[in-house]
Amino acid sequence: MKNFSGVILAALVGLAGLPALAHEVDHRVERRDAFVITFEESDGEPFAAAQVEVRRAGSDDIVATGVTDRDGVFAFVPPAPGRYAVRASSADGHGDVFTLDAGARDAGTVVAASGTGRGARLIAGAGLLLAVFGAWSLWRSRTR
Repeated sequence: MKNFSGVILAALVGLAGLPALAHEVDHRVERRDAFVITFEESDGEPFAAAQVEVRRAGSDDIVATGVTDRDGVFAFVPPAPGRYAVRASSADGHGDVFTLDAGARDAGTVVAASGTGRGARLIAGAGLLLAVFGAWSLWRSRTR
C-alpha cells in the first residue's frame, strides 16, 4: 500500500502544473518608434481583443490603455524612460502581466519575451504520463 500511495502522490504532483500551461499567455516586446507588444496564447493563437493597461511600475498612474488587434498586437509610446507594468487580460480571465524597462535602446531590438520553453512542456508531458500511470495503477489494484 505504501508504494501505491507514492504513485498516487506522484500523479497528483504531475497534474498540478498542467492548468498553468493550458491558459498561458506569452509576450514579445520590440522597440520600434513605439514599444510593440505581441501577445499570443500558449497554443500559438493571437491573444486578440484583450484589454491592455500600462502603468508606471510601482504606481497607479495609467500611461496607456487599449485593446490588442486581431494579431494580438498592442503598441504604446512611453512618456519617459523608466519601468512600466503591462497587463493584458481577456474577458474569461486569462492574461499576462510583466514589467517593461523602457530605457534607451536601439530600434528593432527585442526588449522582453516570455514563453513556455521546451523543457516546461516536456515536464508537463511527463507529469501527464505519470498521472495516467497512477490512475491505471489505482484501477488495477482495485480490480484484483
